[in-house]
Amino acid sequence: MAEDSNIIGAVHKVARSIVREQDAIHLNARDSAFFAEALLNPPEPSEKLRASVRRYQQLIDKKGE
Repeated sequence: MAEDSNIIGAVHKVARSIVREQDAIHLNARDSAFFAEALLNPPEPSEKLRASVRRYQQLIDKKGE
């Protein structure tokens, strides 16, 4: 039984490592700077985005009725 527990623990460790690698975003220097700039100075939302938010809010309001 202890051997099964060790195998499960080892498989779990490897699985977590694989998931962590897949979730990571790897950016080059230019993309990293662009991403940081967008976080620090986000652009104004476009009309298309504003319309999408209005539709979403209407859907949420209807669900609450």
